[in-house]
Amino acid sequence: MRVLPVASVLLLTWIAGCSSGSGSGPAGGAHTEGTADSGGSQGSPGDGADSGGAASPDGGGTGAAADGSSESGPTKPDGHAGSDAGSMIDSGSPPPPGASIEGTIAGQPVGTTDTMAVVTSFHDPPTGMDTSYLGVSIVDYAGQCALSQANLEKGSATELDVDFYLENANDPGNAPPIAPGTYAYDVSNANGFSAPDANGDELLLQVFYDVIDDTCHLPNAGLFATQGTVTISAVTASAVIGGFDLDFPNGDHLTGTFNSPRCDLSGVADAGEPTCQP
Repeated sequence: MRVLPVASVLLLTWIAGCSSGSGSGPAGGAHTEGTADSGGSQGSPGDGADSGGAASPDGGGTGAAADGSSESGPTKPDGHAGSDAGSMIDSGSPPPPGASIEGTIAGQPVGTTDTMAVVTSFHDPPTGMDTSYLGVSIVDYAGQCALSQANLEKGSATELDVDFYLENANDPGNAPPIAPGTYAYDVSNANGFSAPDANGDELLLQVFYDVIDDTCHLPNAGLFATQGTVTISAVTASAVIGGFDLDFPNGDHLTGTFNSPRCDLSGVADAGEPTCQP
């Protein structure tokens, strides 16, 4: 498993959950917080349509073994565990716009007032590495994309983030897009990229839940999911559609679906530290 270089970790802060640098990642790794935008991104978070297309995971996508199993990449669609969320996706009926979540964290329901997706790719000059990024964020307040585009971050909020990063060891300057498929998730793999698969693809998948205070800090750090699956059923020019079936610490369990509108954040890539909106 290849850990992100320091320069890339610093760049990740731009669109990762609400910023304070107070979070701690899985197994002692760093959970990088930035604005209250969707997930994290190394470099410019512009919503690049060129990242929206994807090849079928049946060809042995990122991290997938020959039998369709995967440590951190997609399994074949018929290998999905079959939660209610997955069944809706597998049936061919996309979820309605927005997000729906069943289950609780620490006895509290997870807010689903708004959701957005960021799909982009970016280049890291120090390493020459291109990275494809896909992030989905589900929050308990309205207007997430508009706030992000105004370089504002929302305080007194909750946020569930799903973040994919994909690179290719065989062709470092040409990262493939995130492919639709069902991806196995385990927190033990959330600190760095997976080993290259047969195609040279290296995947990093992170899933975490943030409770953000009124100063846009994380007083209790971010809570990483422990294991489960995330399904990306479609990436279109306007939305990312999928679902998840995830375990969290203390026996908490979430299942859900999302039909998240894509948000273009290219206009605030160089805007500096966002302003907290309590």
